[in-house]
Amino acid sequence: MEFEQNGLSLNGWKIGVTTDTYQREAFANFAKAQGFAYQEIVFPDKEKMFFALDNGKVDAVTSISMNRSDNYKIAATYSVDPVFIATRKDRADNLVKQVDAAIGQIMQKTPNFTSRLQQRFYANNLTQTKPFFTAEEVAFIKTCPTLKVGHFSKRRPFSYYDPATHQLTGIALDILEQISIKSGLKFESEGIEPGILPMAELSKGKYDLITGIVYNSERLANPAIRITTAYYQGRMVIVGPKNKYFDQNATYRIAIPSDAKGIERYVRDNFKQYGFVYFKDSEECMDAVTDGRADIMMQNSEIVNALLQKPRFDHLAIWPTNMFMDEDFSIVATSQANPLLISILNKAINSLDANKIYDITMEYSYNRPYVLTAKDIFYKYKMEFGVVGLFICFILIVATYVFSQKRKNIEVLSQKNAQLSQAITQAQVANSAKSQFMSRMSHEIRTPLNGITGLTTLALSNLDNPGKVEEYLQKIILSSKMLLSIINDILDMSAIESAKLKVVNEPFDFRELLANVVDVYTPQCRNKKIQFHVQVDDAIDRTVRGDSVRVNQILLNLLSNAVKFTTEGGSLNLTVKQLRKGTKYVFIRIAVQDTGIGMTEEFKQRIFKPFEQGTLKTFQKYGGSGLGLSITKNLVDLMNGKISVRSELGKGSTFTVDMPFGLVNTEKQPTPKAPAAPPKKISFAGKRFLVVEDQVINREIAVELLKMSQATVETAVDGKAAVDKFAASAPGYYDLILMDIQMPIMNGYEATKAIRNSNHAQAKTIPIIAMTADAFTEDVSKSLTAGMNEHISKPIDVKKMLQTLARFLQ
Repeated sequence: MEFEQNGLSLNGWKIGVTTDTYQREAFANFAKAQGFAYQEIVFPDKEKMFFALDNGKVDAVTSISMNRSDNYKIAATYSVDPVFIATRKDRADNLVKQVDAAIGQIMQKTPNFTSRLQQRFYANNLTQTKPFFTAEEVAFIKTCPTLKVGHFSKRRPFSYYDPATHQLTGIALDILEQISIKSGLKFESEGIEPGILPMAELSKGKYDLITGIVYNSERLANPAIRITTAYYQGRMVIVGPKNKYFDQNATYRIAIPSDAKGIERYVRDNFKQYGFVYFKDSEECMDAVTDGRADIMMQNSEIVNALLQKPRFDHLAIWPTNMFMDEDFSIVATSQANPLLISILNKAINSLDANKIYDITMEYSYNRPYVLTAKDIFYKYKMEFGVVGLFICFILIVATYVFSQKRKNIEVLSQKNAQLSQAITQAQVANSAKSQFMSRMSHEIRTPLNGITGLTTLALSNLDNPGKVEEYLQKIILSSKMLLSIINDILDMSAIESAKLKVVNEPFDFRELLANVVDVYTPQCRNKKIQFHVQVDDAIDRTVRGDSVRVNQILLNLLSNAVKFTTEGGSLNLTVKQLRKGTKYVFIRIAVQDTGIGMTEEFKQRIFKPFEQGTLKTFQKYGGSGLGLSITKNLVDLMNGKISVRSELGKGSTFTVDMPFGLVNTEKQPTPKAPAAPPKKISFAGKRFLVVEDQVINREIAVELLKMSQATVETAVDGKAAVDKFAASAPGYYDLILMDIQMPIMNGYEATKAIRNSNHAQAKTIPIIAMTADAFTEDVSKSLTAGMNEHISKPIDVKKMLQTLARFLQ
């Protein structure tokens, strides 16, 4: 294989040499060893030889150093020989051993001693040329990807984040750019936060290279890393209070940045008596010396000079010392890094221009002085600021006292006027709200009431036509339910505003509740030709904890509005899905989407307020109390949920409810119920009921309804009469008592307690059912507390009443 070095083949070249020089003989041996032939041209001196090179008479010349010219480059390095110190053999003072020992100590203390001498005396020769790489190194450079380089992020001026640009900058980055220019390698720089050990980050593979690592014998001997020659040669200094001086024999507490392992090693080797105090970075070390947590700190002179520009370190200074504390910075890679990379970096570093390095250092130190911040200015002039602040405070106190006396009377008068004005405004608003409420409720109540009275008149006029009578009675039932719905809304709103409405937390079948709601609105949508789609997430548990009654009310309100405001041919979607599930709660989203009339942005802002409706035309066309959504919003809030609406006028609306429900033991989830058998007609034949009711019509309705189910019924007109009748009855005479609450002489609560506390054989066991117009949750609670078994609200739902009575008589 033909010899090649630095990408050049020397075979057949004309090589200029000088007469009788060591270089001539060394090159001849080199050519012989490498197996290439050349034509030797001999010159009497170096000047004529380089003249021939300049004029193309020869292809290359041999030399031990480079002339200062950009026209030359190194074609090959063919001999590296040591230089020795010689003395006479017959010396009796062991001078050779002493010199050897001295050289050994120098190399141990300063491993980069020879590179420093080379940089000092041969830098001009090296930096006039670009580095010369072998063919193997050139190939590596071409294929090497961008190298990720980690820099200390708080070591101004070497590497730090510029407060103005927030970009990583500094001497190390500019030198790395010069290395990139010299080598052709590409680098990507990133800051390493203070307190993070760079060597640990390197070993994890986060970075390919780390800068700012101190060049010492310990790191040269470390098998886990590869270290380059030093790219920056500096010195360390000792910092302490201005009024003190360095004593080499004293014992100090020295502040050390936790990531400055090179400084720590130097101190341990040279000042074994020192105690170490570790801090996150150099600035915290300076703070520690300032407040007495440490006596001194040691750091690179450029870093220290940058920090000493801050006013809070004005009383610190660099202590003079006669010690040589060199600190050279190198680039480090892991031991797995390609040796070619380290070789390329070393060649590029050795070819760096010392003048350029000097200019970079000056640029980041003296040419970029520290810019005082507002905090620095305050610290520097804190005494002056304090005096001015006290004076301003005194003026403000005096001014405040003078003006406060003047304003006091004005404020009292203004406050009274404001209170009076507010009272008038509140009264006007209350009167307006009352008038508006009465007007709407009058309309809403009179509409179904008019239907009831009118249809009743028509039924009486058509007694001879049973078909017509049945039709009118069905419509009377529908109007009655509408009237009941309005009254229930008013009562719910009243309970909400008085904070009397409570929610319960008990297990219920969530899927069954959904199915029941869907069953209610499916026929309504079919009759109105609305496409009704239901989608329920399979992940939702069948049984959850919550208030099933209020959840049912929320769904009914939202679906009722959707059906009401969606025109024929539109669509309605009910979507129920599980948002997330924890260990105690599951969060469920219920969304009702329609293609109805939609709403304006302005109306969306007030939609959840009581009595709100879009426009007068909307109210006149669709009716309603304007309470449904307000009640829904309050119920959702009571259950720790949230409700939102998206709507566009003419395109429809989407109401979304997110609510938490308690989880029930999954191992005890009930199996889905089989389809219910057709309900059988309930019969109370052979059963005797006592109906306690003071209102004649209500009493008559209850009696007739029970008799329709073959029950025997007796009555009492108040609680006292009911207690007397029960006490006088034989055991087993009455099977059940239906008890009104609001009655003269003795109310239902008192009558129930009297029965339960009596000596009658059935006192504790006879079922007592409240049948009352008191319909709030607290009313149900009062009934159960008094000793009743169940609570039925008026107006009576006959089907539910009969089912409830049958349940207690089974």
